[in-house]
Amino acid sequence: MEFIITEVAKEELVKKFDGKTLRVLPKTRTWAGIIYEMVQDAPTLNDNVYKTGNFQFIINKEDEKELSYLEIDYVND
Repeated sequence: MEFIITEVAKEELVKKFDGKTLRVLPKTRTWAGIIYEMVQDAPTLNDNVYKTGNFQFIINKEDEKELSYLEIDYVND
């Protein structure tokens, strides 16, 4: 799994979640694809765990089947 994290997103993640484990889960399906959200959580047996920089991301194995890469960006609205 490839993770792409924009510089703005890195800054915000460090401010709010540095060193924390974040679950990536589907929130909304749109015509352009799926929008995901992140919440603090702990891994289970049904998850894959990825370490990127200071962050640990967990993704449910079933949800991951729809992903070839994950781009994390930050929008303030």
